[in-house]
Amino acid sequence: APLVVDGLAGGGIKINSVSGNARINAHTPSLDVNSVSGGIELSGHAEQASLQTVSGEILAPVLGARAKLQTISGRVQASGGPWQKFSLSTVSGDVQLTGGVAAGGSIDIDSMSGDVQLRLPADTSANLHASSFSGDLRSDFGTPTKPEHGPGSSLDAHLGGGNGKIRIETFSGDLRVRSQN
Repeated sequence: APLVVDGLAGGGIKINSVSGNARINAHTPSLDVNSVSGGIELSGHAEQASLQTVSGEILAPVLGARAKLQTISGRVQASGGPWQKFSLSTVSGDVQLTGGVAAGGSIDIDSMSGDVQLRLPADTSANLHASSFSGDLRSDFGTPTKPEHGPGSSLDAHLGGGNGKIRIETFSGDLRVRSQN
């Protein structure tokens, strides 16, 4: 059955679902959602969020300072920040992420075969490491390099003052790091 949480403010929220979609419209310091095949849709604001699904999509347009997103095959579309600590992992789900890293913060993204697009503010201050084993890597922040022999490409770039860390790795998924203009 679908689950709707609407209008809550304050206090932590924890949700477990098997196949129904979970829609959460709340302002909370802490949100923890686990779903098997249902999607997760977050509106409102969660300062700290842990969103995990196997095959459902994750839609989270207003993530706070700390977020952990995990999916196997579901699509992820999220934005927010600036993130003190952000991690995302997917096997085959495509990712569209928009947001920045806080001073001293980190963004960590892993994908097996899903495509990843990260849109960063033009004034981002971080050290960026991006790599793909067999996917296409393109970036508005520096030029990717390819090894002399074998597949793959990587990018190491120093953005602004380098006050945060951004690490993105894909195996066969395409990777795009774009600037928000």
